[in-house]
Amino acid sequence: AAALLKLGQIQSDRLSDVEASVGTYEDLLGLDPENFRAKDSLKKAYVELEQWDKLERFFEREGAWAEYVRQLESLAGSLSDASTRVELLFRAAGVWRDQLEDEARCTKALERVLGIDERNQRAAGILAPVYEERHDYKRLPPLLEILLDAETDASARFDIQVKLARIAEG
Repeated sequence: AAALLKLGQIQSDRLSDVEASVGTYEDLLGLDPENFRAKDSLKKAYVELEQWDKLERFFEREGAWAEYVRQLESLAGSLSDASTRVELLFRAAGVWRDQLEDEARCTKALERVLGIDERNQRAAGILAPVYEERHDYKRLPPLLEILLDAETDASARFDIQVKLARIAEG
């Protein structure tokens, strides 16, 4: 186990071959599933390689959803690429909703998506029914406008326009 750990460190640190180190750390965890240093190094490698699905499966195996969502949100706040930040926030929103059953935190993650991409149709589509249910008529109209702009079906467009008109009437 110690030899595999050392090999993984050499692969990632000295040889800059992070992909090879992933295989080594995965092999090591197959032999020693509780090796903290291998787990930590593997998480870092998944992040460096932007292997988000593997990172999610890692935390799923550990049953560490709260730690996973904290890492996603932290990365979304520190990375410069907007599309990656949006992807990570959607993943965080899904974890908050599906694994941790926290709708408020899910909503906050989706609102952060709109802070990065203010015309994001996917976030608007998820948030609009939430705001409608809460009767949050201050935040709902901009989302409905996003959905209206994207909608091609005349009947669906009409329904959105009716909602916007009712909100405007007060």
